Amino acid sequence: MTSPTTKTSANVASAVKGVSDAEAKHAAAIAELPAIEERVRKADAELKRIEQCIADDEPTAGLDDLTKADAELRFFKLQHQAKSRAATVAGGAVQAARTALVRARLEAGEYGIHMDRLRPEAEALASKIAALLTEHVALCAAHNEGRLRLLADAKESDAANDQGTGNPASSLAWGHEDQKRYKPVWIEVDGEPVPEVHGRGRWEAIQRRAEWIVLFGEEVAAKSETSYIY
Repeated sequence: MTSPTTKTSANVASAVKGVSDAEAKHAAAIAELPAIEERVRKADAELKRIEQCIADDEPTAGLDDLTKADAELRFFKLQHQAKSRAATVAGGAVQAARTALVRARLEAGEYGIHMDRLRPEAEALASKIAALLTEHVALCAAHNEGRLRLLADAKESDAANDQGTGNPASSLAWGHEDQKRYKPVWIEVDGEPVPEVHGRGRWEAIQRRAEWIVLFGEEVAAKSETSYIY
């Protein structure tokens, strides 16, 4: 998008004035038509009256009256034709002025139109998002590897007993109060059990969460089980 400059801003202002001036001329041309139409109507009625008087052999109307009425009607009709044409031309000028305003606004970047420049940005964004997701999945894999090492080490600690049911007395044990004593190894870190993170499932959950955020916003996405990231 082109940033507005003093020149482009001035062009927009000039184009706006051009539209205003053209609209004023068009409105003035339109405003003239009713009066001329009324003159045509009256002249036509007068001509018909005189024609009828002559047809009825009334002495109140003669050749001069007929000639004058006919000339006036023709004059007003031609005038109406000219004014109508002028109004049409003025209307076209309004459209042309509005086109010029659109072009001036385009050049000034007021519409925020990027054309094809958004495509490479979108492609780069897709690559960036994919890289971030891949990196996160790699971190999940590293977490799982660490978890396995932790569990292997815990088997050699007092967290496990001979029965494989876990030792409630161990500082590593967890879950006895939740009746999970039949799990062979109970491990917690900072008071939280160590979960297994499924990389592909996590990836898909992140994508769902992103879609919910785009569609419904952060707050709704945070409350939705559909977009919950395990």
